Amino acid sequence: MANEGWIDKAIQRLVDLTDHATGSAFTKILRGVARIDGSEAKFKRFARASTIDEMSDLNAELTFALMFVGLGFSVVFEPSGEKGPDLSISRDRQLALVEVKRFRNRPDVTTEKRTTTDDPLVFQPYGQPEKDTDKVRSELYKKFRQVDGQNGILAVWCDDDDLDYLEHEFAVNDMRRDAESNLQQIPENVLFSIFAGNWHSCSTGQEVYCRPFRALVEPFRTWADELEVVSVSGCVGEALKKLSGPSV
Repeated sequence: MANEGWIDKAIQRLVDLTDHATGSAFTKILRGVARIDGSEAKFKRFARASTIDEMSDLNAELTFALMFVGLGFSVVFEPSGEKGPDLSISRDRQLALVEVKRFRNRPDVTTEKRTTTDDPLVFQPYGQPEKDTDKVRSELYKKFRQVDGQNGILAVWCDDDDLDYLEHEFAVNDMRRDAESNLQQIPENVLFSIFAGNWHSCSTGQEVYCRPFRALVEPFRTWADELEVVSVSGCVGEALKKLSGPSV
């Protein structure tokens, strides 16, 4: 369990950068996370954060960690130190490394219409889907080195209103085609990429999307399937219940 002093410093820093209500609401989560192995490194970074964006980056890592705990995984933060992957997870006698990437919101970026029409009944395309897909693909390629050599999962948390699961899906599909054409390599043990954020599908309610880099074998296919049907808040809540006991 993380040192109590670092937990208090992290909570105080959160209050300093946001407000007392936010800090108080987040206290339960931080104290639950404190029971995960390696969490002290995260609290030190929380305590030293200078912006809300830095804290939000860390919160993305905490959220994915809690999602895995909620699904019955054993989780360790930064198993190889700060320069290595963000998490290791284990279940079903298998271990995988998880590298987390958060896409921040771009409030100052104006979207560009790709086509125009005078017909008021036709929806106007917006955003830059090709550019956004390229952005996601580029960031995923960068993360490969963090998990190379072991079973690896890339986890994307998206706060960017101009990105959604479709750009993520297109990016992974492009990467698979690149690998098939020998244009780029995908490390042999990199399994799949997760996409989640503060939103859900209006039609299905789905909140989490997993896209494999290759055909998945068990138990990894089941891992991806389970992630795709969870409620993020529900999974986090289940994790906090589990972490409220005497040990993780």
